[in-house]
Amino acid sequence: KKKKKKKKYAALIPLLKAVVSTQSTGDQKHNAWVSFALFFSLGMAGWLNINAIFLMLPVIVQKAPEQYGVASYIVILLQISNIIALIYGVVQSYKPTNSKVSIVIILILGISCSFLLSGFWDNTSVVANHLHSTSLFGISFIGGLVGCLSVVVFYPFSSLYGSKLVASLATGMGCNGLVASVLALIQNPSDPRFSIEWYFRVIGFLQVTSFISFLLICKFNFPQVPRLTNVTMDDQTTLLKEETEINFVQTDEKPWFLAFCQSFICAIYYFIVGSYPYATKSFSNASTVLMWMSIGGMTSGTIGRLITAFIEKKLGGRRILIILCLVLTLLWIYLVITVFEGSKFSNGSSLPIIISYTLFNFLYGYLDTFIFITVGKENSSIEKATRIIGLANQFGSLIGSSLSFIVTGYV
Repeated sequence: KKKKKKKKYAALIPLLKAVVSTQSTGDQKHNAWVSFALFFSLGMAGWLNINAIFLMLPVIVQKAPEQYGVASYIVILLQISNIIALIYGVVQSYKPTNSKVSIVIILILGISCSFLLSGFWDNTSVVANHLHSTSLFGISFIGGLVGCLSVVVFYPFSSLYGSKLVASLATGMGCNGLVASVLALIQNPSDPRFSIEWYFRVIGFLQVTSFISFLLICKFNFPQVPRLTNVTMDDQTTLLKEETEINFVQTDEKPWFLAFCQSFICAIYYFIVGSYPYATKSFSNASTVLMWMSIGGMTSGTIGRLITAFIEKKLGGRRILIILCLVLTLLWIYLVITVFEGSKFSNGSSLPIIISYTLFNFLYGYLDTFIFITVGKENSSIEKATRIIGLANQFGSLIGSSLSFIVTGYV
């Protein structure tokens, strides 16, 4: 019987290979959705656990000893994870290791984190004579490590397959917020339809699908972007003629401007992530406002990432990048004021805060993805360039989160 089963499964392998075959140009166009879906699913794993935790804040703040301060504690723990990711990225720059092995470890940690959350999220213990959410913080650290490392590892890996799959991965990374948001809407944290434990279990099952997607990516060899190194002059001429098709140009070997922009937008974004719960506490319906800010922000961030792949040629360029960074900064200033003033600044209405936070996340999602796509097009050493942007991402996140932790102590 076992032999018969093996034969049946073995018969499916050629069929699957045919489905994802990319040998000819026609096959590439016809089966592009397969590679897009797999990289999208891989990207889902990155920040899924952390997004799930933030979406459950309306429930968590009611039971956590830290109350509204729990978000700033989690964010600073994420940045401790960030330091580890930064060290890993620097080491990789000098002594690269097998990225596929790293991705497997990251995905296994992500799955473990989800199921640990379902069982121990509300466990507390006394530290320095104060009650703290030690289990939640410990698991958040693991989740943060998964998220931070995914930026440093997943983007360089996906960049080898072209800008469209970078956008696919980025969309998946953003869409994990959307998926977690939809699940949160069904669960309704302010008046739960099912337990928070089951919410985290479902998140765990989604992590498993990301792991399976990565195994399929490894199983079927998708075509990689050609590189302009170690090839003959004839090969270079051929590649340059196909430049418009493969979306690859060689212009800037040191993407410092893009790295600076990435650090800047990440710094102001993570400052808000760690402090925005304080903007809601002066409202009578604080948990509902917090829920809609979380859902609106994560949904719009996903949309921003998704449309990048389709409009970055029209709404791209460094001038547009600077203008959008300025708009993002103006929205950030407004949100920072609401952190300190709360409902007073909006005349008691929560709608301006929700809308501003939603637009802020939309622009951040677009800019974050746009920078990763642009650096992949502008550099012959794609993997190295995207690793630099990934490190800039983590550095900016560290600065923003640290400032958020300090500032919220005075709110």
